[in-house]
Amino acid sequence: MVICWVIWGAWRKALYEDVFQSPLSTFGFISKYLDDLELAGVYEKSTATMPVKTKQHALKWIAPPEGFLKFNADGAVARTGDKGAVGVICRDSAGNYIAASANIINGLVDPPSLEAMACNEAISLALDVDARNCVIASDCLEVIVNLQKQNLCAYSSILRDIKTRSMLFQNVIFKHEGRCSNNEAHAIAKSVRNMTSGRYVWLLERPKILHVPQNIMSINK
Repeated sequence: MVICWVIWGAWRKALYEDVFQSPLSTFGFISKYLDDLELAGVYEKSTATMPVKTKQHALKWIAPPEGFLKFNADGAVARTGDKGAVGVICRDSAGNYIAASANIINGLVDPPSLEAMACNEAISLALDVDARNCVIASDCLEVIVNLQKQNLCAYSSILRDIKTRSMLFQNVIFKHEGRCSNNEAHAIAKSVRNMTSGRYVWLLERPKILHVPQNIMSINK
């Protein structure tokens, strides 16, 4: 039903609004929506076609190389449907909390564009903490592919800004990771999406809007 609903919505946008979504964008939205339903306990993936997984809801954070800071980034649309939010959290290679940030943007509700803005916010947070070597991870494969290949898309201006600002660092690695490895950034984006528009940064303390462990490695064990 979810797949039919999303395809029907994309068809209506193309027919009545002249807005065309790529198949990859539509597939990405379906995957993220089903993941949200699964995390909420509303939907459970069929074990007939999916391998059995243990601890599906546990954090499975992936550490960056030694000497790098890891920035997990994600986006979410407000329940009101009139604004979007992005969330970023930074940890070192040992899993220690460094900083977090969020940005709520009025009028931006296109999921891929929000994911691109999340990566751009990761660049901003990296500059805030004076990082030199960064890994920026997103669970949106479309954005990471377009960023790496510099493909033309609806949010190309955001990708160009990311590429330009990436030159300010010694090393920046953009990578795709699954939702289970990006849960913290996803939780931040969802927690702030109905707040007043603007940028929020937590440099000296962890966000109080949700539980953020000082060291994530203890949870991963």
